[in-house]
Amino acid sequence: MDAKKHVDKYDLFVMSLARCGTNFISRCLNGHPYINPLDYTRNEIVTRHHRVDIFNNHRLSYYHLHVVNHLSHWDLFSKILTKRHFLYTVRNPLDLAVSYYNFSLLQYYYGYRVQRPSLENILLSRDFLIRQNSIAIGLSLESEFHHSKCIGFSSLRLDKAQNTMNDISHWLGIESYNIDDLSKQVESSLSLVLSFIPMTLMVYSKPVQIFFCEHEGGPATSGFVKHIFRRYIKVVDVDFCEYNKLYGFVDSDFFASIAVHELDSVLYELGYKIQTEFKEWIEVPLSMLNSARSEYIERIPKSIENKILSYYKPYVSQLDKSHPNISDEW
Repeated sequence: MDAKKHVDKYDLFVMSLARCGTNFISRCLNGHPYINPLDYTRNEIVTRHHRVDIFNNHRLSYYHLHVVNHLSHWDLFSKILTKRHFLYTVRNPLDLAVSYYNFSLLQYYYGYRVQRPSLENILLSRDFLIRQNSIAIGLSLESEFHHSKCIGFSSLRLDKAQNTMNDISHWLGIESYNIDDLSKQVESSLSLVLSFIPMTLMVYSKPVQIFFCEHEGGPATSGFVKHIFRRYIKVVDVDFCEYNKLYGFVDSDFFASIAVHELDSVLYELGYKIQTEFKEWIEVPLSMLNSARSEYIERIPKSIENKILSYYKPYVSQLDKSHPNISDEW
């Protein structure tokens, strides 16, 4: 068959927007023995996909979208989806607003945002209200699929994750599986900060960046462009009393540039430098994290709350009719 004309079909389309359980739902699905994942961070650059990876072994393949703008490429999605199953997550708009604003504070303190975030400017902006409205986007796509399912963000907590996975598996008609170890893969705000602030060292006269995180799977998978298409190799574990253990990863391209006979020496020097410089280096990301946390909000002002609720009201009402099981979310 002509490879250019061949397009593999995904039976499950998953959509979860930023701050709505994106990473959590990915981890739940990625470990399932009957599901073939293609990590969502690679799916974000949709226009680069001329075809998708070939999957076999009679497993269900799924496609996960995070960035809303790429829904404009629906003609491309139509070619790679069987339109059998559509799963999407939604979150209480007020909880989402609080989470999004606090995340914006983190971005400001590690230099990703130039200006300090303003509650009203961020949470009432057209960009935030429209791009993060997973309710409206999800409902508008349901008619495209044979079977649709909506998951509330509150169902993605660790204490409810197993029941949620059982529910999704039953809906898909596949066996469920145990996700008790999911807690080992949870990322906190620290992982997000560290994914932006790598530890930079000179090893064998080569610059190298070490990305730290709190789980052994690799750097934070929160859709950051710098991590898309990257492959990492774990090089060190660091016991850190405040955050238990952190894992350090190096881009595999760094090792590809090293001669085989030099590898042991490079690893020794790398490990030694990390151990001797880590405590001093970690103070910088920790200070940024603590500064942002000192300004975290728990509740948005009533005036902004009322405007957000007013915007979402018709969408929530429509969702309640289609998916009454989500009513607890509000």
